[in-house]
Amino acid sequence: MSCPLIDFVFRNMQLPFFVIATCILLPRNEFVANTLSLSFTLAAKKSIDGPPSYSNLQGIKLALRSLEEAARADCLGPMAIYPDPILRHSVSHVTKFDSKVEKVANLLIDGMKTDATTAIQYGIDARIIVLKGSASPLATGAPLVLINPNVLSRSGEDKMVPWTEYCGVFSNLSGNKDEVLEVELLRDEVVEVAAQDILGIPVRKALQGEAARSFQ
Repeated sequence: MSCPLIDFVFRNMQLPFFVIATCILLPRNEFVANTLSLSFTLAAKKSIDGPPSYSNLQGIKLALRSLEEAARADCLGPMAIYPDPILRHSVSHVTKFDSKVEKVANLLIDGMKTDATTAIQYGIDARIIVLKGSASPLATGAPLVLINPNVLSRSGEDKMVPWTEYCGVFSNLSGNKDEVLEVELLRDEVVEVAAQDILGIPVRKALQGEAARSFQ
């Protein structure tokens, strides 16, 4: 599981965050759209004198937990903050579907700080994505849990949609809780996904709009 925003920042931390990176192509894999352009801006609610320094970022270094360990702890715990190395971890497939899977899914649903999250963002080594609220394609924004998700198809690059978005793992980068790192990028308009539910039953969803953006 990978994130183009995370990968890009890890590769380019020697550059200031206000640098504009254009015409950057990121690999299209099963979770990430081919990003045609990317730019960084820092939106702050409070005025600051000059650009903040990110040279001494520490982030949060979470210990990697198995799905079983997370279920036994009955606690979601803190979210990883960049540059935590866990954000680059290659996440394990879920192979056993039992009450522990449902427990972790419920922990994510109840504790997630945004409308879209993954288990690894909380240090849990399991390929689980949760979409809820505005990010869910289900009626009334009910939570959608996708386990071991795989992209089957996506709309053409000529139909990609520009978005301005932020990622929770890049919060409070300069020590100012009012600052938000915003990214302008292109996302696939429609993504068809194959996954499993908490019982291991195969599901297929055609995600579009906010659901497609959040999944990617």
